[in-house]
Amino acid sequence: MLTAMSDETVPVSPAPAVRKIKPWMWVVGGAVLVVAVLIILGVVVTNAHQPKSFASAIEECGVSSGGSVQLLDGGKSMSIDGKGEESDGLGIEKMACIFIALDLPQATISRMDTTRALDGRQKDVLPDYTVEWSYHPDNGLDVLFTR
Repeated sequence: MLTAMSDETVPVSPAPAVRKIKPWMWVVGGAVLVVAVLIILGVVVTNAHQPKSFASAIEECGVSSGGSVQLLDGGKSMSIDGKGEESDGLGIEKMACIFIALDLPQATISRMDTTRALDGRQKDVLPDYTVEWSYHPDNGLDVLFTR
């Protein structure tokens, strides 16, 4: 059996008025969204490709600056003196580590590997730096990176 809780009537408030969104509001909101997305994408793309510094590459490979590897021009350039038959210098393992740390393209490494003494000084211009090298069996592979 159902009984009424009270005989009093509860006043019902009218439903709030529904606001219509004007077309210009959609345009402004869309433009703000597009600008925000473009700014975020710009920051992500800019931060995604930060070239590694020469100093951090040699540090990553456990090589100290001075002697066979020298940072030049306030770290904007780096010279590597490779080990040859008649000269001391940086070994091929450490040199390869630096090349990998700097994301040196395999095509450039291949060109270095096939350079002969008769070829003279070679050069490759890359997006983040320019690399020049020469090779002689007595002196080894000598490389100069510049930004």
